[in-house]
Amino acid sequence: MAAVVVLTTFLLVGMTGFLDDAATTGTRAIIASAPARDRAMQVQLRSADQATTDAVGAALEAGLACTRAALLPSTRSRPIPLLAPAESQPAAVIVGADPGLAEHATLVDGSWPEPLIGSDSGTGAPVPAALQADAADALGVAVGDTIGAGWPGKTARFRITATWRPTDPSAASWFGDPAAATGFDHDAVGPLLVGGAWPHQLSSVLGAPTARWTLTPSAAITPDALPVLAKAIGGLQETGVPGVDAVSVTGDLDQTLARVQHGLVIARAIAAIPALLVVLLALITLGRLAGLVASARRSETSLRAARGASVAALAAFHTGEAALVAVPAAAIGSLAAALALGAAGVTASPSVLPIAAGVATGAVATAAVVAWRGIRGAVRVTRGTESGRARAAATAGMTLLVAGAAALSLRQFLLYRSPLTAGPDGSVHLDPLAALAPALCLVALALVGLLCFGPLLRSLQSVTTRSRGLAVVLPARQVARRPGVFAVALLLVTLAAGAATVAAGFTATWAALDQGAGLTRNGSDVRVQLDADRTAGGPGTLVTAVPYASLPQVDAALPVLAAPGRIATDAVSVLALRSDALASIAPALPPALRDASVAGRLMPASVGSELAGTRLSTTLTVDPVAGAGPGARVDVFSWVVDADGALTRLPLGRVALDSGAPVELSTMLPTGRAPWRLLAFEATRADVGTSAPVQVHFRTAKVGPAALHTATATWNHPTGRVMTGAGEAEPLPVVLTDELARRLGAQPGATLSFLLPGSGATVDAVVAGTAPYLPGTVDDDAILADLRMLDDHLLRAGDIPPPAADIWLSTDAPADVAGEAALLPHVAAAVSTADTGSTRALLAPVVTALWWGVAGILVLAVVAVVSTTVSLADSRRGEVVLLRTLGLTAGAQVRSRLAELGVVVAGAFVLGGAAGAVVTLLTVPDLARTAVGDPGAAIPVPLLVAWPAWGASLGALAVLLAAAGLGYAARIRRQAADTAWREETR
Repeated sequence: MAAVVVLTTFLLVGMTGFLDDAATTGTRAIIASAPARDRAMQVQLRSADQATTDAVGAALEAGLACTRAALLPSTRSRPIPLLAPAESQPAAVIVGADPGLAEHATLVDGSWPEPLIGSDSGTGAPVPAALQADAADALGVAVGDTIGAGWPGKTARFRITATWRPTDPSAASWFGDPAAATGFDHDAVGPLLVGGAWPHQLSSVLGAPTARWTLTPSAAITPDALPVLAKAIGGLQETGVPGVDAVSVTGDLDQTLARVQHGLVIARAIAAIPALLVVLLALITLGRLAGLVASARRSETSLRAARGASVAALAAFHTGEAALVAVPAAAIGSLAAALALGAAGVTASPSVLPIAAGVATGAVATAAVVAWRGIRGAVRVTRGTESGRARAAATAGMTLLVAGAAALSLRQFLLYRSPLTAGPDGSVHLDPLAALAPALCLVALALVGLLCFGPLLRSLQSVTTRSRGLAVVLPARQVARRPGVFAVALLLVTLAAGAATVAAGFTATWAALDQGAGLTRNGSDVRVQLDADRTAGGPGTLVTAVPYASLPQVDAALPVLAAPGRIATDAVSVLALRSDALASIAPALPPALRDASVAGRLMPASVGSELAGTRLSTTLTVDPVAGAGPGARVDVFSWVVDADGALTRLPLGRVALDSGAPVELSTMLPTGRAPWRLLAFEATRADVGTSAPVQVHFRTAKVGPAALHTATATWNHPTGRVMTGAGEAEPLPVVLTDELARRLGAQPGATLSFLLPGSGATVDAVVAGTAPYLPGTVDDDAILADLRMLDDHLLRAGDIPPPAADIWLSTDAPADVAGEAALLPHVAAAVSTADTGSTRALLAPVVTALWWGVAGILVLAVVAVVSTTVSLADSRRGEVVLLRTLGLTAGAQVRSRLAELGVVVAGAFVLGGAAGAVVTLLTVPDLARTAVGDPGAAIPVPLLVAWPAWGASLGALAVLLAAAGLGYAARIRRQAADTAWREETR
């Protein structure tokens, strides 16, 4: 009894302390590993006076006072024109202030600027400031140099006292600021930061800046602090400052906190499975041991009752005796768990005392109940008790009770397909009844197997009666006639095998789904989401994969359009990328998209005309326009796309309307993946002075080795466009998700239209196929197209395509590549991997605790088997003498006894495996889906088994049981060799 109490207390205290520590470290790890904008919030107040800014800052500080979150103030101006920049240098600088700059930046050269006090910065001495080192290199300035910025009549001069770089460009305090990381924000350089807070003198010169407060959670945040912080974030929008209706709040820390809270709740649900099984098996084992004690003292109890001892007095004696054993054992188990946790660097949970008290109380109560029943049985034996009918009836009643509870719990679990429920406010809560479904179902199935085992053994006995060999008949009859003796061992070994099966199923299924869902959600191994313009434009807006493809360890890189869309009033996700490279860039594709024919269906023909070399040249003629004023002209452009689908609008030059002669225009092709293809020419009216139509003839456009046929653009709108390929815009081939196709009733060949709200373009499409889900999104309603075909389609329709603002990277080292990729873009960017949205940091320790629970269950099962063998050896010693007298050797008796035990253990393994398989099928897919979070309804759950772990656990159980069997055999041999023992002398 003491060993069981020690083991149970050790397991429960250890698992609780380990999981409490894992919850804290996991919470911090998930927040720390999120992209900067996902682990911070930023409040912005534009163009406010200093008093209002100070009031808003004070209100924000007050609202966050109880959260232990840091609120970092800073200021940034809009891009300010530089005075007399060189031709090849940037033309604007971002000026700002960051009082905490020295805490999260490192000096490259110079010394930090002192705060500006006193004089008017517009006309006085240069303002001391620190410039980001890469920006200083781009401007060709160093410490001690002076630069000017402003507008005519309002300029400011700055003296560079320091150059710096961020200590960690990905830190939440920088909020993903591209200028801090690279020195550039779009075409402007910076930031150029003055000392201390923003001086009001600069506002009169450069204009009122944007005041910013960046909220970052404490590095020592705990799970208990998450709801408080989430509530505070929800109130950031309302400051309560008079005259400030609302502030701008950006960032996704609130979503990260929600994901962590969801992970914590599901972690508690999964942790309940091993804890409940350990408690149940401990109670069963304690009951078995208490029963053995009661059986051994049956004669003593009867004698004491005959001498006048009451049932209550005898029961109190046994209860006190159990307390003397259980209480110290619980204390020893708790102390051992605390020491083990301390050795692992984990602080024991505050719930140590309640757990120890609960285990001790349960052990004493179990011993008391069993002792009371044993005493009553010894005092007045009934016929039903002697025949075992009462025990069988009790087992059947217990089975019905547990089966009813399991059915109710399973119904609740399947109703929500999860052990979690959502409250009226959208918050997620643990449903205790549904959370117990896996454990209760396993226990119920084990009890049903126990009831069925007796009839199976009797059937086995009837079959073996035909045999003439005693070695076959005797074990079968002994087991069939003693089902109650083997019941506890059978039940616990069944539960142990079933628990190992469920744990192996959940471990492999959750790990595979978490990885697959992460890759599907992210689209590729590494994803870079750029803050690009709404529509494609000149070379400055070009998003190309070339810089990323040159990074070390990158196998492939592609630009991808990932944009929201609408079909009527329904939201859809739109994805477009080079379709023939889909399989090489997206590792988590459904089989429908792995087919090589998908690329042919999405891009049935090439677009535009291939360009050779590095320049694009064309000869054009503009017909004279009646009524055009002097100096009237048109600006000519070309739309070109690289091999990956990166689109840009190249300026070719300006042509006067009165020239009348052919004009040769050319431009260099930008950096991109060759070959480039020319999609269209475009001309824009400038200073025409009349609405008369303009005709531009692109007669001999030099495209590679061939020449285009004559193409003429005629229009009376500001812009005209001529495509290089013949024909009108055809419907765009697309692949729909199965759910969207089902809802629209769209079969292959059906047509539909969807809107791209960001660019305002409407796309007419034809369904080329369907797939269960698409990479890069977990939305059930999504559309996939070839990026080059989409660009061509929108240009033919007269629209301006949106830019492909994502870069997807294929690599075997996503963490390293993500860090390198974050330093490349000159615009705000979010870099993510398959692990970015995962709660693995919270769930992996729970899986570890699950296996520790399984290990404890295995040990308890072995204890039950050992107690059964001890009971059998003692109760059947007279049988050993009788069989020896009949000529049965010691070896034959040992083999017979081991055959009995082997039948029970083998049956328990089979029943446990079957019960575990049923529970796994019923609960593990939904449990794994809930654990992952929101993998998307269409993403299949790969029901897998961790065969190595499963085999190791059952193998360990088999080895331990074999050792118990060898001990049992040795005991039987000693009994058979003892010729002095007699029944009447014991």
